[in-house]
Amino acid sequence: MIYHTMPHVSKRKLKKKVYSKIETNFIEVFLKFRSRKETSLLLNDLLTRTERVMLSKRIAIVLMLESGYSFSTIERTLKVTKQTIVRFMKMRKSGKFRYLEAKKESKENDSLIEFLEKFLQAGLPPRGKGRWARFYKMANDE
Repeated sequence: MIYHTMPHVSKRKLKKKVYSKIETNFIEVFLKFRSRKETSLLLNDLLTRTERVMLSKRIAIVLMLESGYSFSTIERTLKVTKQTIVRFMKMRKSGKFRYLEAKKESKENDSLIEFLEKFLQAGLPPRGKGRWARFYKMANDE
């Protein structure tokens, strides 16, 4: 089992002008990367494992809600609470994530949903050495 801790956020507030500038820089850095490998390396350097898991789960929740998955399926698959799912559903209804949902039509996001569907169909593999080999073989064959 993997345990995650919440990332630390400083309580000291930035001035709006400073925050605006560093947020712009943050976005600009990501726009410069064209390959998945470069982006992955950057994210691994910048974010802790906990932060990557947190962001990945948030994106997956939005995409799974958009694809019509039930709360119980999302809860079980992503190991999140119903309260978290409800929070993201309310944010979606208020208009957030429009751009993420528009990108859902892309091939890459379809592959995430396809991966999750295969994962849900296959179920968790038994414990032991090579436990994921059968799943990855099945996922790559289709």
